[in-house]
Amino acid sequence: MASSVALVASLILSGVALYYSTQAKGAGSIVGKLISLVFYALLAYYMFSSNIIDGFSLTLSLVSFTAGLATTYFSELYSRKGGYPTYLPATIGLFAYSTSLAYLAPNLIFLIIAWSIMEIVGFILVRVGEEHSTEGSLRATRGYIFASTSTFELTAFTLIVASLPVLAISSTGILFQGFTHPNQVIVVDSPLLISILFAGFITKSALFPLHFWLPGAHSAAPSPASALLSGLTTPLGFYGLYRLSQVVSFKGYDTTISIALLAMGFISILYAGLQALSQRDGKMMLAYTTITTNGFISTLFSLYIINPGDAFLKLLILLALVMQMSYKTTLFCDIGVVELSYGTRYVHGLRDLSERLRVSSVGALLSSLTLLGVPGTIGFLVKLASIYYITSKLLTAVDCTTAVSLASAVAYIAFSMLVGLKYLAIYMPTIKRSHDSVFEFKNPGTSIQFPVLLLGSLNILAPIFVTLPQAGFDWVSILALTTLPIPLLASLYFALHSRVVAVGS
Repeated sequence: MASSVALVASLILSGVALYYSTQAKGAGSIVGKLISLVFYALLAYYMFSSNIIDGFSLTLSLVSFTAGLATTYFSELYSRKGGYPTYLPATIGLFAYSTSLAYLAPNLIFLIIAWSIMEIVGFILVRVGEEHSTEGSLRATRGYIFASTSTFELTAFTLIVASLPVLAISSTGILFQGFTHPNQVIVVDSPLLISILFAGFITKSALFPLHFWLPGAHSAAPSPASALLSGLTTPLGFYGLYRLSQVVSFKGYDTTISIALLAMGFISILYAGLQALSQRDGKMMLAYTTITTNGFISTLFSLYIINPGDAFLKLLILLALVMQMSYKTTLFCDIGVVELSYGTRYVHGLRDLSERLRVSSVGALLSSLTLLGVPGTIGFLVKLASIYYITSKLLTAVDCTTAVSLASAVAYIAFSMLVGLKYLAIYMPTIKRSHDSVFEFKNPGTSIQFPVLLLGSLNILAPIFVTLPQAGFDWVSILALTTLPIPLLASLYFALHSRVVAVGS
């Protein structure tokens, strides 16, 4: 009883501290968020040490909450400079909090409740973005509510109904049993029910062909909301699939599900990768990159469906989800700074931002290095480990599924590198400032750039944070530690080089 009271108290105190931090300014806002983080971290660690949640939930919830706090702070500065409603930061904070609680969920009913709250708040954020825009269209809002939200509610309702027969013979039921020690499963042997159960999670992950809602919704929302929608909530779709696989037995359909996820992932990588490279709108480019990365994660998850006991594969999926959280929250916030600075999201005409946005450019560089797969970043670790894992499977037994998985991984690496180079180009120094007459620069100030730098640091700190607790000092964690100086030195060189070029010009 006492432990339950402590959990609820920590939950409430963390949320209250986060809310009041969004109403404060300056140091009060930062202190409030730190207090919220302390209460949340204590809550998460207690749940983990008490075997209420596992390491998978602990890692994702803490990374999600940390990224959410930085994005919430960014939203406070962004909303004032961008002329957004005063309630936007508090709404962003609630969205980040409910998303983190979904990752922290000890059972299905908690996950469904937190997820449903997140969907409602997400709808509000997309609508705020569209009403603030000059276009005034509500198509993205309708796409979000009918595609992302309604499909999840259909999945949740089906899951509840499917669990009723088990509930009839058990006092706890599947919805209330903990993820860490499931002793009952729902047996589903109907292709239609399987499709419905997967629909909500696949739509949230925006895999082809259920991707159509994402580009409009993520580009229409305010940049901090886009950061959370893309960086924190789309990985939640795969987290839902992971938990679903623990409590549902698909009775012989595992291979079929694996092939379906592999096909959707491969097509998503190719389609969204080409779309991302053809975009001039920075937010639209990042939105399609989200689909590309999720296609890659779907490839890994297709292997997990038929190898659920593989610990290395589970670690690899965890790293990939954290990679999405790290680089995507950073870049969406960064494009928000760019938009405030130039009044445009069309990045094709921008150059030399490293000289003008000196703080945020470092965070953007670290995220771009993740896309490029530079050693020391989480992107490098994920890409190297995925190639290692898939090729090791091919060496033992050559089959079509593993071969397509390798092709998907290689395609993702190629597309992410090209997108990384395209985004990095806006920060590259140039002697000729031919675009100054087209886009007028308005200094957004330094304070709004610091959250981008903080988010960018996750791209080099997250590999250590994830691998050491999960795997100890194996080759993955050792590689993360030894290559850490590389992106730091690259960032320093890039910053110094841009200053030299700027002075020389």
